[in-house]
Amino acid sequence: MPWLSWLLVLLAVNAMAADPLLEAQARFHALDGYRVTLRSASADGERQIIRYAWRKPGWIRMDFVQPHNGTVMILDPTARRVQLWPFGTQHLPTFNLAPDNPLIRGPCGHQVDHSDAGALLANLTALRERGSMAAPAETMIAGRPATTLEITGGRRHPRYRGAPLSGVAGPGHPVPPEGAKL
Repeated sequence: MPWLSWLLVLLAVNAMAADPLLEAQARFHALDGYRVTLRSASADGERQIIRYAWRKPGWIRMDFVQPHNGTVMILDPTARRVQLWPFGTQHLPTFNLAPDNPLIRGPCGHQVDHSDAGALLANLTALRERGSMAAPAETMIAGRPATTLEITGGRRHPRYRGAPLSGVAGPGHPVPPEGAKL
C-alpha cells in the first residue's frame, strides 16, 4: 500500500502548511546553522546589538557589540559549558561557566542555551497551547513579505520573567533581524 504512505505524507504537509509555527519548526530543524545580528531596544530604552551564530547540534557564539563591546560567549552543547571572554578572545581573563550561571543570564532571565530560533519557536508553541493565536496576517518587513503571528497566552513561560512572547514569521520561517542569513 504505497499510496497510503503518500497520503499520510500529503496530509502531514498540508497540516504543516496550515500551521505557520509547525512549518517554521520543520524549517529550523532542516537547518545546519544560521547567523544573525540581533538589534533590540527594551521599553526602558536599553539597546542591544549582538552578532549571533548557531550551528548543529547546538553550538552558539555571541559577539556583543552593545552593551559590553568585545565580550564573546561560546556554548559547547556537548560539554554544556559556556566559554566567556569579557574583553574579547585575544584578552584575558576567560571563564568557563554553566549556561544557567546568573553572571551570563539576560536581564529577563534568558539563558544562552535557550536562545536559538528553535527554542523561540518551542516557546511560542507552548504559549499558544496555554493561550491563543490570532489568524496570521500578511505584512512587509524590510521590504520582504512576512507573516505576523500574534500569540497571547495564560501565564508566562517559567524560564522568563519578561513579557509574554510574540513573534513574526516569514514565508514558513522566522524573519530574522536585519542582516540575518538563514
